Amino acid sequence: ISRIFMEGKYFEVDANDQTIVEFPDKAETCGIGPCVGVGIMNRKFKRGYLGHFLSSTTDPEILIDLALIEARKPNQLEVILVGNNPTLFQLEEDCTLEDDYFSTNEIHEYEELSALVTKEHEDWLKKMVYSKGIPRKNITLRISANPKITAYGLLVDTESGKITIKEEL
Repeated sequence: ISRIFMEGKYFEVDANDQTIVEFPDKAETCGIGPCVGVGIMNRKFKRGYLGHFLSSTTDPEILIDLALIEARKPNQLEVILVGNNPTLFQLEEDCTLEDDYFSTNEIHEYEELSALVTKEHEDWLKKMVYSKGIPRKNITLRISANPKITAYGLLVDTESGKITIKEEL
């Protein structure tokens, strides 16, 4: 979806999709929960990259590699990766002791597994993005299992040269 926004265009990126925007365009995605959102800004070329990846089916590394090829120098890029796995907290809230579907033990086992998967995924993302040669000061990683946030959103704005993280409560 695109629409005119000030001088440039505004693009909405759906789950399992990605886009590249040029100055003065903007791109936004929301609902990044158990998914991974990748926002990249190349300030030199005023180009932004935004992806909303279902971690089990697509790989955010491809978008980062594309941005690196076009930038030619890793220090020209700012990279933000976000994701949240609140389902383990929502599951507990949605179930009561009277529910026959999930027992208390099953809920706690699910919480432990979700936290482990989230941590393993975060560790893999850190290792992957740090291996690309992008300076650590240019990388923001916010992968968590935060019960107060249902999901994240990302806005890549080539006009301002900024990537904004939005917490969806």
